[in-house]
Amino acid sequence: MDTATIQLADVADMDFRVTIQKLDGHDDLTKEEKDDVNNLALFWDLPVVNTTNRSWLFQKLLQHAVIGRTKRQIKQIRRGLKDTRVLELLIERPDTVPLIFPRSANIAPSAQAILSNIVWPGEEAMEMMMKMTMKTLAQSTSGTGQQDFCADSLRQHLQRSSSSL
Repeated sequence: MDTATIQLADVADMDFRVTIQKLDGHDDLTKEEKDDVNNLALFWDLPVVNTTNRSWLFQKLLQHAVIGRTKRQIKQIRRGLKDTRVLELLIERPDTVPLIFPRSANIAPSAQAILSNIVWPGEEAMEMMMKMTMKTLAQSTSGTGQQDFCADSLRQHLQRSSSSL
């Protein structure tokens, strides 16, 4: 049986990871670092850090941060599947498992599938966007003397853009 080693990178919560990382190594902890580690240890019903238990506490905090939190999440999923009676369905009809829990490799969309599902704006939407842009431009340039020049430039640019579509 292969055994997996728990590493600091396995800790999903960055705050926990940073706090647990303070125990990694042999450098003396500052008072603030010790307080952070002790708060986490006491929160998880573990003893405070000292020179003799530093390595042991590092391992225990790692285990709790990775395995303990994962166990709770699995229990929540299991309870949810039981409460919704999906678990009964999965046990009675194993052929439904891929329908309820598709593997991400099996459902990876292709670029063509993504492009074919994009709803591109029609002419009405383009016209509405053009009117709103013109209105915003007119409001932002009013009183500057550039209003007519900007509006004409924008109108020409949009006409060229729409003719190329």
